[in-house]
Amino acid sequence: MINMKSVAKAVALASVVLINTSALAQDSSLTIRNDNANNAYTKQYSPFDILNFTGEESRIKLIDPRLTELSGTEQSYDIAYTKWQPYFSNGQTIVYNHGFQSHKDWFSGTAQYLAILGYTVYAFDRVGSGESSGGISFVENDQGELDRYVLEGHVYDWQTWTWTLDEMVKLAESEHPNNTLTVWGNSFGAQVVTAFMNQYAPQSVDKVVFTTPGLFANLPLPFTLDEFIAAKPYDYFASTIPDTDGDQGAAYFTADPFYQWAIRHDLRSLREVTQSFYFAIVGIGGYNRDRSDMNSDPLVQYPRFYLLATNDTMMDNVKTLTYINKAPANATAKFYSADDNRHFLSFSSDMQEAVMDIHYFIQGEEVVGKEPLGSASE
Repeated sequence: MINMKSVAKAVALASVVLINTSALAQDSSLTIRNDNANNAYTKQYSPFDILNFTGEESRIKLIDPRLTELSGTEQSYDIAYTKWQPYFSNGQTIVYNHGFQSHKDWFSGTAQYLAILGYTVYAFDRVGSGESSGGISFVENDQGELDRYVLEGHVYDWQTWTWTLDEMVKLAESEHPNNTLTVWGNSFGAQVVTAFMNQYAPQSVDKVVFTTPGLFANLPLPFTLDEFIAAKPYDYFASTIPDTDGDQGAAYFTADPFYQWAIRHDLRSLREVTQSFYFAIVGIGGYNRDRSDMNSDPLVQYPRFYLLATNDTMMDNVKTLTYINKAPANATAKFYSADDNRHFLSFSSDMQEAVMDIHYFIQGEEVVGKEPLGSASE
C-alpha cells in the first residue's frame, strides 16, 4: 500500500535500474550466477498459527513460465496454502488473497466461521510472503552477468501476483469442480484481485469480495524519491505501515489488545520489501486505476461486494467510494463502524456481522445497511 502519485514520477526515472528482459533473453553473452539460489523456507513463529483448528496446510509448486524462458532453467515457487473444508458443503468455494503485511494465517479465525457456514476456503501466501518461497528476479551486474535473487518481500513484477492467484483459482476449481467460486481480496489483496479479474476475466469465478480494499492508501512513504531512485531492485525499504513503539504497525490494523499483541509478536509479518516490490505496487495500481472507461472492464460484469471500515486508518474511503461509483453496476458497498475496527475486519468486533453479510451476498440475498451507489448516491 503506497501513495501512487508520490512515487509515480520515480517509475520512469528509475527504470534504468530495472532489467530489460527482452534484451537479456536474446543476449547469449550473459550468464546466470546463482549466488542467491536457495529458495528453501524456514518456518518462523506466528501467534496466528494457534487460531487454525481445522485447516489443512499444504504446498504447491508453481513453475514460472516467463522466468524459466528468460533464464533457460526452471524457476519455480513453493506456495503455501491452507484449506478449510466444511462438514456439510453449501456448494461454494472461496479463494482468499491476503494484504501487504499479513499472511494467510491472519485469516484462520474468519475461515473457521466460513467453514461452519458450509464454505470450502483456500487461503494462500503470496510469493515472498508468509510461508511461501521468495520472489525471484534476475539483475544484470557490472560484469554483464545475470545475478539471481530469491528474496522475502520481493517480486519480479505485478503479473507474478495475478498469475499466482490464477493458479490457485485453478487448483480450487480442479478439486471442487461442481462448486461455485468466489475470489476475495483483503486490503492490498484487492489490488491483486482487481487486476486478476480484468486481466484474466475468469469464467470459473462467480462473485468477488473486497474487504477494506487497499485501492487508495493514505500512508506515508518510508523513503525519499532520491533514495528510491538510487536503489537497486533488491534493496529493501520499510513498510508504508508505520511502527508505533515496536508494535509492527498493529495500531493501524485494530484496537483489540489481543490482536495487537499477536501482530507485535508475529515473525512472519512483512515489514520491509524491495524496490522491485514497490515498483510492482505502482504498476498494479496504474493498471487498475488508469482506465478510460471502467464500465467496460470485465470486473464490472461480476457481482462484487466492498466492505469498508468507517474508521480506517490506512485507506481513503472517500476516494474508494468515488472509484466504486465510476462503475456501480453489480456493486454492493457497506461500512462497518465498531470502535476496535481500524482496518482489518477479521480483528474487530465487526467480524461476525461482516462474515454473515458476505454469506448473504454470495447466496444472492440482500445486504442490510448497504450504501446507495450510482445515481442514488448523487
